[in-house]
Amino acid sequence: MNRYTTPVRLAAALALCLVAAGCSDDKQPGAASDALTVNSPPVVGAAPQLDLLDGKVFPVEAYKLTPEKTRQLNNAQTVLANKCLARFGFPPSLREVPASQPMDASNSRRYGITDGAVAAKYGYHQPGGSDGQTSRPPAEPVTKELSLVLYGAPDPTGTGKQTGTAANGAEIPAGGCMGESKSKLSADAYERVDPGQFASDIELAAGKQADADRRVTGKFAEWSACMKTDGFDYSDPFQPLDGEILKSSLAQPVPSALEIRTAVADVECKQKVNLVGVWFTVEAAYEEKLIEKNQERLADIKKAIDAMLQSAAGVTG
Repeated sequence: MNRYTTPVRLAAALALCLVAAGCSDDKQPGAASDALTVNSPPVVGAAPQLDLLDGKVFPVEAYKLTPEKTRQLNNAQTVLANKCLARFGFPPSLREVPASQPMDASNSRRYGITDGAVAAKYGYHQPGGSDGQTSRPPAEPVTKELSLVLYGAPDPTGTGKQTGTAANGAEIPAGGCMGESKSKLSADAYERVDPGQFASDIELAAGKQADADRRVTGKFAEWSACMKTDGFDYSDPFQPLDGEILKSSLAQPVPSALEIRTAVADVECKQKVNLVGVWFTVEAAYEEKLIEKNQERLADIKKAIDAMLQSAAGVTG
């Protein structure tokens, strides 16, 4: 099993990209290092009965750019960038991202499908094709002139300090209006403190260690035995997505009857053995251990994120 190569899990990771910052694609999830390793399984109390992760917050989220935090920052940047564009004679050219997704949307498939009503209607398909990500499309066509003012002149030096001149003779700020608005939100300071999104490294490392924990693998075995009583032979909850049996159905816009039956049994078995409750409890405990291990570094990261959010609140109210 590898839940970190499924489209849903990757979507959650990609949602962490800050405003106009780029995402590096060369970092391996949960890269091994002492800072990201829990030396002995953490002690946990009794796991609550959980069917869904609705309302549950993982410990590391205080130190990372969640989709909701990113939306707030993006919208503040939009307001600032549109004001900047007005100085160069352009109309507002970026739209704000509405709060159309619940705050925990990125966790909805963290442990595979867990919503029985969704499984009965969509199987393993995403309702409406949503992947939980938000986007910010331009409100106006991006002409060459608009692009220059919005993003700045090409920067062959790689220093991020390249400037240019707009058609009206005014000097364009480094990085264009997007770069100027990032600076006003203190995003540059955040990127210096946390260039590699360290909290997401912790999240992924804790997840991989939790997946191998005997308390979780024991629940996989119970889930697998439950699935066999319904005629399905899978050893873990991500095999239905990885195997050949449902491959054709998953590639189609509408799920097959077999896919729906499998997904419904999957959810029911998760609920019977409390797989979600145990998995969440164990994974959260691994995160807490790694947070404790990296407390000083994470405190600096949280301070930088809080500064950005405070700046954003001052822009959007």
